[in-house]
Amino acid sequence: MSVSGRKSARQSGPAAWLALLGLMVASLCAPASAVTVSGLYSVEVPVAGSSPSELAVGYADGLARVFVRVSGTREVLEQEGVEALLADAESLLLSYQYLRGETGENRLRMAFGAVGVNRALASINAPVWGANRPLTLAWVAVEDRG
Repeated sequence: MSVSGRKSARQSGPAAWLALLGLMVASLCAPASAVTVSGLYSVEVPVAGSSPSELAVGYADGLARVFVRVSGTREVLEQEGVEALLADAESLLLSYQYLRGETGENRLRMAFGAVGVNRALASINAPVWGANRPLTLAWVAVEDRG
């Protein structure tokens, strides 16, 4: 132990450093690849019925799901100003289709405009991911003390 009571970088687990080195080497050797994600702005949600107020709830629910997809985080729904955007979800709607299932469930299939959604997210300073996303996403965690 060092004087401060903490392990120095040199004394921390060799496995952690080996894993970090391996990750760095792998990232240099592998080409970066991406895929184009389709359907980011299309969504299908359950609705209670086809009245204007029930459809408005469906529009807002669908737009909330699209916001999460496009921004890449659920925290976008907690940002200031998002409630006003969701209340005006119909203005961003390109098309919708009301569907009735055989068992009586009602669904609303919607497509929102990419430009409008991206501008709405930018207006509340939310992140906007493009349609090109990394093919592989890795989360690396190293436990240092036990």
